[in-house]
Amino acid sequence: MNIKAIFLENKAASSLALTFVLGTAILGYLTWSAWDNYGSATADYSSKASTLDQLSHKEVFPSDSNLKKISETLSDNQANLDKLRKALEAFHVATFGEFDKIKPQDQPQYFQDTLRSEVTAIQPFILDWMTMKTIYHNPSSCHYSPDNLLFLSGLGKASAA
Repeated sequence: MNIKAIFLENKAASSLALTFVLGTAILGYLTWSAWDNYGSATADYSSKASTLDQLSHKEVFPSDSNLKKISETLSDNQANLDKLRKALEAFHVATFGEFDKIKPQDQPQYFQDTLRSEVTAIQPFILDWMTMKTIYHNPSSCHYSPDNLLFLSGLGKASAA
């Protein structure tokens, strides 16, 4: 008997055989996929179980030894901070005027007013120095004249040069 002839004559038997082969292939694929998923789930479970086991054997954080270490570190840091503050006090610069007694919101304006008055007080000395430098240093290389210096300071008019 020829199997090929049987399948060609009997359509029901050929359809049943084809369905059986396709069903076996599909079930094989599904079995392989489930086995692969089972393997990855088992590996994931074992890694998480080992992590849980490691964590269950660790010492709980607020233990006496941990608190003792933290308090020692804190006291050492506080002592070092006190030493640093004492060392920095040697470099303390007194504040300008009564700057530390002024309200914080008024400090910028007070600083600007004080700076303006100090600059105004020393401005004549700077102008005298610049004039003397212009005259005695090297007059040919300097582009400033006493009139220009007065103009730059806002006290006079510029000369037409």
